[in-house]
Amino acid sequence: RWMSKPLSDLALCKVEGVQVLGFKRVPEITKAPDLNTTLEIGDLIIVVGPQDALANKLKSL
Repeated sequence: RWMSKPLSDLALCKVEGVQVLGFKRVPEITKAPDLNTTLEIGDLIIVVGPQDALANKLKSL
């Protein structure tokens, strides 16, 4: 459902205390990715933040 959509559509940065640290698309890892980066199958988003905030956000995706 999120394929071909930019990271900004996930609105992770709008969740209090959550930051996108990196982005992995084999074989490359990008630090501080551009939020206009579109997602592809197999992509991995590296985030940090309060566990409860991340859990609630993941439930809404």
